[in-house]
Amino acid sequence: MLEASEKTSSPVRLISFKASVQALRQWQSILASSYHENSKILRLKALMVIAIADAKIKQRPNRKEPRCIKRRPSSYQLLNKPRGQMIETPHKGKKRAKRA
Repeated sequence: MLEASEKTSSPVRLISFKASVQALRQWQSILASSYHENSKILRLKALMVIAIADAKIKQRPNRKEPRCIKRRPSSYQLLNKPRGQMIETPHKGKKRAKRA
C-alpha cells in the first residue's frame, strides 16, 4: 500500500486495505508460478502495485458513524441455569422470569 501510494502520490489512508489484501491474494498464485523468472516477477509486482493503487476508498462526505447500541437491552434476566433450576426473581419493570 505504501509503495502504491508513493507511485500515485496519494495518501496511504485513501487506499483500501481490504481491496489491497484481495489484490494480493489474487496475484499470489501468478507470482508463485513465475518464481524463477526475476524480470517477469518485477513486471508482475509493478502491475500488482498499480492494481492496489486503483483500489481507493470512496469518499462519503456526509457519512457519520456514531458509536451507539442499536437495540435496547431486554428487561428479562438471562437464563444462566437449566430451566428446572431457574427461580423467578424480581427484575426491571413489571416483567419477571418464567418459572419452569
